[in-house]
Amino acid sequence: MSADSPLPPLAITEHQVAACIGMSVHWVRKDRRTKRILPFYKLGDAVRYDLERVRQALMGTEEGGTGARA
Repeated sequence: MSADSPLPPLAITEHQVAACIGMSVHWVRKDRRTKRILPFYKLGDAVRYDLERVRQALMGTEEGGTGARA
C-alpha cells in the first residue's frame, strides 16, 4: 500500500452496510433488534459495522448449492 493510498474505513454506518449487502436500512435495524445476524459495535448512540465481519457472518448463513455446509 502506498503512503498516499487512503486506508479503508474500519467501521461503516447502517446505511452503508445496507447498501453493501443489498438490504434495506429497515432490515438492518430489525436484524439488530431481533435476529442479530450482523455483528455491530455501539459507540455511544452510534452503531457501526465492520464490513469484513459482516461478510463472515453472512457466509455462515449460506444454504443450498454445492458449497453448503452439512
